[in-house]
Amino acid sequence: MKVGIVGCGAIASRAHVPAFVKAGANIVAVADMDLRRAQDFAKRFSIPAVYDDYRQLLRGDVELVSVCSPPDTHAQIAIDAAEMGKHILVEKPMATNLEDAKRIVRACETKQVKLCVMHQYRFIPSVQEAKARVTDGRLGQVLSIQMVAHPQFPLRWSDAAWLYEKWSLLDDVGVHLLDVLSYLTGNGPRHVSAIARDTSGKMGFYDDIHVMIELTDSSVTFLDLSWVEGTTELTSQIFGTAGKIDLDLRQNFLRESHGYITPFDDLSSTMHKSWQTMASALTGTYFKGTLIYHDVVIRAFMDSIAQDAESPVGPREGEKVVEFLEAIKQAAH
Repeated sequence: MKVGIVGCGAIASRAHVPAFVKAGANIVAVADMDLRRAQDFAKRFSIPAVYDDYRQLLRGDVELVSVCSPPDTHAQIAIDAAEMGKHILVEKPMATNLEDAKRIVRACETKQVKLCVMHQYRFIPSVQEAKARVTDGRLGQVLSIQMVAHPQFPLRWSDAAWLYEKWSLLDDVGVHLLDVLSYLTGNGPRHVSAIARDTSGKMGFYDDIHVMIELTDSSVTFLDLSWVEGTTELTSQIFGTAGKIDLDLRQNFLRESHGYITPFDDLSSTMHKSWQTMASALTGTYFKGTLIYHDVVIRAFMDSIAQDAESPVGPREGEKVVEFLEAIKQAAH
């Protein structure tokens, strides 16, 4: 399959290109507004065609376009790609507002092209297992979910300017948990309350965001996002009338509990988690974090194109996440 990459930032080089190569794709073109960066990228990965305008790439001989540009550019690139009959892999979020997300959905349906949104967190095995257990009713009726993302400040990842815009913490980090929420529950937002803060008053963007969401099934989700917390955490807790599930997404660990949790339960859980972490460290997967699930999504998407099957994360799923994003932004004003 012939692939074109739009955007030569960190996510393209660290995740998309390695995953496409691993899946057997042929990356034939790359585009970036910064021509020199595109040329350096192409040289590094031996990509033959280089452009500073993604529309030139779309006119070329590519079957699938991987959109790795800043979030506010996703919609127009995806729509233009659909108009040209190209299949589309787009980094999260699919769009930064609901109107643009709906435009993407319409374009893909009209032109009958496949689109996959890179919501790789739903493919973490512990998240998949949590979904199965919730669906099976092991927790009874889900009453509330608490989701926490306290990542390291993004300078350790990239110096891209878009990461320091007003809503980047939500669009870049919160979007992962919101997709997990959508995947686990199948529900959208009914009512949202939100506090978004620039804690220093000098950054020009929100570095600390706290959200309460009443879902359409009347359950409640609490979302805690921060770049300035003193610890790093990526966790979720799902509480139901019959028990709860603790999820550590970074460690890919799940614990289901019912009734009173004893110190022996804690000891057993800690030992299990420690052995699991040690094993992943020995294989090297631990140090790649959630980037390894880009491989899963990209291979599944390529298979869906080849077999004319459903996309692993289709445009309607991406639209649901953007609905959450927009509701939170409106509630915080």
